[in-house]
Amino acid sequence: MNKKYAESYWGTIRNKEAFFESYFPSDMNAKTHERSKWICKFFKDFEFNSCFEAGVNCGRNIYHLESEFPEVEFAGIDINKEAVDYGKTKVNADLCVGSLSDLNEIVKKKYDLVFTMAVLIHIAPEEIEKVIDNIISITNKTIINFEFTGNNEVISGHKESNPKLRVNDQYLWAHDLCDIYSKKGIAYKKIPMPENILDIGLKDIIICNIA
Repeated sequence: MNKKYAESYWGTIRNKEAFFESYFPSDMNAKTHERSKWICKFFKDFEFNSCFEAGVNCGRNIYHLESEFPEVEFAGIDINKEAVDYGKTKVNADLCVGSLSDLNEIVKKKYDLVFTMAVLIHIAPEEIEKVIDNIISITNKTIINFEFTGNNEVISGHKESNPKLRVNDQYLWAHDLCDIYSKKGIAYKKIPMPENILDIGLKDIIICNIA
């Protein structure tokens, strides 16, 4: 399964109302909002003046981060234009449309902290190392991946791909991010996500020191 399939799947919205309510619920006590609030607490252990989310979707995480860190410069990118346009109505951050495979060509500056949240699972195997390289290229200090990592297996997809968790049209891959960072000589720490935050795309936290 290639980059084109993954980007086509996530680059379109089939039901806008349901999509926006799912990723940016009107109920501010919804689990997804609580997850974003948890990120705010987690980030307090890091020093950063600028922050970039790779795979920002509707901007829910940045919405909460802006409230918690008003002096920080926030930005983000997503493949889905409609999600980005919706996000621009919610946040002050500099949001743009584009593929993570082209991140280094689109984003021309570096940020102290760059993070992903349940995004790298959507990156096709032949693209994952390039995407990681692109993320590294725009990072000054710290990379944080909130992801479902594994041994490069398919965890969701068509039946013929023998997915580990579920059969459907949404392909998800459990990449071995630690191995990728290790081969690049980048120091990292891997810790489990809190149980109350776990989801289909979330299992581990990978923290990398770039500086």
